[in-house]
Amino acid sequence: MAELPEWAHRALRPNSPITKGGESVRTASSEVNGRHFLYPTLRLEDGKLRRYNHVGPYNEALMLAIDKGDYIEFDTEEEATAWSKKFSDRLGGRKSLMLTLSKTHPAQPMSTAVHGSN
Repeated sequence: MAELPEWAHRALRPNSPITKGGESVRTASSEVNGRHFLYPTLRLEDGKLRRYNHVGPYNEALMLAIDKGDYIEFDTEEEATAWSKKFSDRLGGRKSLMLTLSKTHPAQPMSTAVHGSN
């Protein structure tokens, strides 16, 4: 597989924003010309997470992924689903660690610095 798209890298960052439901990314897959594209339906925009429609005749999440070229392509729907589940498991481990740390080591006031985007 080629390099991970930015949305996947961002979701793996410890400081990545999450929704109230604990999501840093959500994906869907669609068939396009016999190939299966996996793409985000939850994206970071202007520092906030935004959900995109991925159901029905106008799939804005897929259209945006195609425009940006940041989908992951698979031969079958099963491969796309398996990759998504493994990625979700990896993120789940990160979230569990962050929740544990936040309970055992409450945040202390600190200075912040901005390094790049998201």
